[in-house]
Amino acid sequence: MGSQGLAPHSIDVQEEHPTVVLVDDSDFLLTAMESLFSTASIVTVCFSNGPAALEWFSENYQKVDVVLLDMRLPGMSGPEIFEKMKCIDPEVKVAVHSGEFNPEVQTMLDRGALRFLEKPINYTETIAWIEEESGIASASKH
Repeated sequence: MGSQGLAPHSIDVQEEHPTVVLVDDSDFLLTAMESLFSTASIVTVCFSNGPAALEWFSENYQKVDVVLLDMRLPGMSGPEIFEKMKCIDPEVKVAVHSGEFNPEVQTMLDRGALRFLEKPINYTETIAWIEEESGIASASKH
């Protein structure tokens, strides 16, 4: 993933496919999610920390359909990243993922996050949700 938490090969954002920003400190999870999403023609941009995700998001938010955001990250928490993303784009579509539903997750949902995804994530349901939120059908449905 690199020291900045960015997967450089994921930067090719394409308007005809859903684009998802994945923010999680687990390189294994990022790699697995990116691989599974690519099978559904979902473009992924991966970050292992909040500052790198925010920097990229601030310059590219118009291209983003959905953000999948972990709660616990080094240097900046999921709720902090969510609030900063909302300042950049008040209409940002965020799904929170975590190993447990807790009061912080509920607060994020109350503040506008659209969904809670409990780890381990159900990829079939998540892909269907991404496609629904993006308004773009995946190539696998053609």
